[in-house]
Amino acid sequence: MEAQNGYRRTWLEAANDLVGSTQIFSSTIDALIQIRLSEGGDPLLTLGQLKLIQIVDLVEAPTLSDVARLLDVSPAAASKAVDRLVGRNLLHRTAAETDRRALHLSLTDDGRLVLEEYAELKQGMLMELFEGQSKSELRDIANFLDRLSVQLIAWNDDPPDKCMRCGIYFRRKCVLRERFPHACPYHSSWRRTATSEVGAPM
Repeated sequence: MEAQNGYRRTWLEAANDLVGSTQIFSSTIDALIQIRLSEGGDPLLTLGQLKLIQIVDLVEAPTLSDVARLLDVSPAAASKAVDRLVGRNLLHRTAAETDRRALHLSLTDDGRLVLEEYAELKQGMLMELFEGQSKSELRDIANFLDRLSVQLIAWNDDPPDKCMRCGIYFRRKCVLRERFPHACPYHSSWRRTATSEVGAPM
């Protein structure tokens, strides 16, 4: 019995370490991207602003409310962020044809250039970070984490009703989007095609 309890305790510690490691990995990647943006990209661009620009690129004619929902911020905060990017000539705001009160967002030429620069930056970072790892190893880890995510979501009585916020790491093939398509705001309006390359704005 004592041996079983000892095994259970060490097993739980290992499971807790796994969850902690995924959190640390995610936070570290975000921090690294912010550093690379400052060093090799646009020094004035924050990670949050980059996510906003990618949302505008991914979603067909997004509105301010779309941006607020996808970034999980208040409409006021989304409006302030959009104002900054419009002021820097990275985004356009145009009134919707059917409702003049609704403003649709789109990228300017400068905004598209920012995404192209980020794509090169991200591709270089991924190559440095995972050099020596085979494609199959990376796929196996990704599939394992996907299975865990689906299992965690399945514990709820109701399927997810909000974005899982993959953000700037949007994937062409996502098990969560396949299993719960209504929970993915990109599902019906994704502009990218199957020919998109890894490292391109996703």
